Amino acid sequence: MTRRTKQVSKQSKGNKRENVERRSDARRQKNISKKANDKDYCFDEDGDFKSFRQQMEMQGYKIKDVMGDGNCLFRALADQFNGDDKMHGKHRKDVVQYMQQHKDDFAPFLDETVTFEKYLEHLSSNGIYGGNDSIVAFARLHNLNIVIHQLNSPTFCINGIDDNNHANAKHEIVLHLAYHSMEHYSSVRRSDDSGSGPGYLYHHSTIPKIDETNGNNNVNEKKYSKAKKKRKIKRKRKADLG
Repeated sequence: MTRRTKQVSKQSKGNKRENVERRSDARRQKNISKKANDKDYCFDEDGDFKSFRQQMEMQGYKIKDVMGDGNCLFRALADQFNGDDKMHGKHRKDVVQYMQQHKDDFAPFLDETVTFEKYLEHLSSNGIYGGNDSIVAFARLHNLNIVIHQLNSPTFCINGIDDNNHANAKHEIVLHLAYHSMEHYSSVRRSDDSGSGPGYLYHHSTIPKIDETNGNNNVNEKKYSKAKKKRKIKRKRKADLG
């Protein structure tokens, strides 16, 4: 293969990658516009929602959905922490700032094809999906734990409580989120929760204990990250084919 042929081949691969990313962005923007005012997002988009809702009800919880506009993670966190999902913009800004200040804790886990600064610039934009790193940053920033529920899957706990402050903490704050199969987050509240005020006020102040028999509780951050990575690879393959 000549040098010219190699250069053409590299350009061809680069163009293909750009086209795939462009199509993915176009689909995302289309979905954001379509679902921005959809109050029943989970019910309409998640075929397993009914089963998931029943599972949560059996555990004494209920799912409080939020808009599927790309801000769902920060909306769900805002509902749990403040009782108002409209504060998602503030939490996105705070998370990005925290990651900037703790670069060494997050940069090593990013895709090598993008710089840390470029990644945070992208994440700071409205409508950009937040992932596991955003959850970890939020938990550490506010010195709390975040429990993530999934349908027929282990419950993951992101521990953000500083060991130095753990012994002095009178009450541990625990937020509960639901992660749906179509990559959407929603808020999880107790069945007896009126729905007003921060969701964490109604949750127990203890995180789930490890269940040695079925492993359905308190899985660590690393295991959660691996599960998220698998879903990301699967989504990328679909995009390549599309």
